[in-house]
Amino acid sequence: MSDDNSSSYDFDYPAISKSETFTIVLGSLCALFPASVVFILLHRYEKLMKGRRLIHYVFMIAIADTIISIFIALGYPAPHTTTCAVQGFVLYFFAKASWFFTDVLIFQLFHVIVYKRYFLKIKYNHMIVWTLNLILQIGPYTTGNAYGQDDDGSGIPVIRCSLGAGSGNYRTEYAWISDAFQLELIISFVFIGFFTIAILVYCFQMSRSYGGNTYLSPNVRNSWSTVILYPLGMLITYVPSVVYGITSS
Repeated sequence: MSDDNSSSYDFDYPAISKSETFTIVLGSLCALFPASVVFILLHRYEKLMKGRRLIHYVFMIAIADTIISIFIALGYPAPHTTTCAVQGFVLYFFAKASWFFTDVLIFQLFHVIVYKRYFLKIKYNHMIVWTLNLILQIGPYTTGNAYGQDDDGSGIPVIRCSLGAGSGNYRTEYAWISDAFQLELIISFVFIGFFTIAILVYCFQMSRSYGGNTYLSPNVRNSWSTVILYPLGMLITYVPSVVYGITSS
């Protein structure tokens, strides 16, 4: 556990065991939806994804969410093991990737609706997302912190693996969790919320002027109302975890 007083805390191990079982089941079930999106888009690539940049970003979000769910389904691996380190690293890395691609998706949707063209090519957006994600991901190593440590102080896992003190200290661990994880998520919330409202307001005003959605290009017209559900879904999915993380710090 990332707490100096963890050794004096009385853990409810039967409840923790039930929580792990629930986590495994929930992670497995949650993997089915994004995995099905990945499969369908690949299977019907020519019809559903080819030439549609917005759907490409949906595809990337679905891949990241599938990987997250699979690693959550690993349960609570023993701390200080390779499995625990990999789980912690992957969950942080692909969670941020999912957020960043959602940010890209909503901004591209806004840009193509308002300005009738996409902002930057796909490869440049990939370069921005993966570079920023990697920098934030390796940041904790610079202060001696490490992924994969969450136990009761005696080596018994009590939650899924995330970021631990490592050879550093708990102060830097908390700082990285706050600055390189929770803060990015809050910024994404604000970013997505702002552009979602901007899109809805713009479309409402334009539909009143044109008497429909004829001001949209055919590709955008057929997909924007579905695409916008992904950013809204992210807001709904991650709000509880952010509130919990902030209130429990």
